Amino acid sequence: MNGWTPLLRSVLMTLSVLLSFGCSNQTYVHLYRKYLSDTEVADIKGKLEQHGYHVEVNQLDFPTSISSNTLLYSLMLKTPSDIEEVGNLVATSGFTFQHTSPLTSGNHWYKKNSLALFILPRDSETTSPLFWQDLVHEFITDNCDSKFYLQLHHSGQYQLFKEDEEGKILLLASGSWHYRMYPYLELRENSQEQNAEYYQISQFHQQDKVSDIEMLRLTPLSSHIMTGKCDFDYGERLLAQDG
Repeated sequence: MNGWTPLLRSVLMTLSVLLSFGCSNQTYVHLYRKYLSDTEVADIKGKLEQHGYHVEVNQLDFPTSISSNTLLYSLMLKTPSDIEEVGNLVATSGFTFQHTSPLTSGNHWYKKNSLALFILPRDSETTSPLFWQDLVHEFITDNCDSKFYLQLHHSGQYQLFKEDEEGKILLLASGSWHYRMYPYLELRENSQEQNAEYYQISQFHQQDKVSDIEMLRLTPLSSHIMTGKCDFDYGERLLAQDG
């Protein structure tokens, strides 16, 4: 056995170097799954991993400059042919990329050897500027004496909270939310299924000392029994890309 030890060590060291080299050259694929079903994510992820890609799935919002299926790639990509191969693999899942470009969009950064896939719903050929997934956020009241929080969940449920004078967060109502047609949001409280509250959705930009902010605002069409005429806002900072 002692005679085999140097050879075994040599083999193990060689394997270690090869594995390290392989991992360092593995292309990372960042899959933005915000608009994809679990089945679609599993299909795309499985195909990419079978071809040696390391896939990281996230629920992040899209950069505002992206409005169609887009593949972004790092300028430091070690294997440029990965761009075409990844596009072809995703196409077998029923999604094609309308745009392919270097990574210059939005406030997102990745490892050097990477690609990012932004895939919209199959029925994205619509005049609506928003999909229902774009409304899954926590909104906070504006122009209000009290602070209210409206959480719209991915499950289609909502919760309405109020912050009292002592800073405690109290649950006021819960129920289901519906986005049937732009620009209107419908809330149906569990205890009052027959009655619905309606909000008008608006989008705009504002700016502070840090950056531009993309805003979503929900404006009640009539006075709410708990929150009155308060608007609910959600904002996402648009940070300039470094480099």
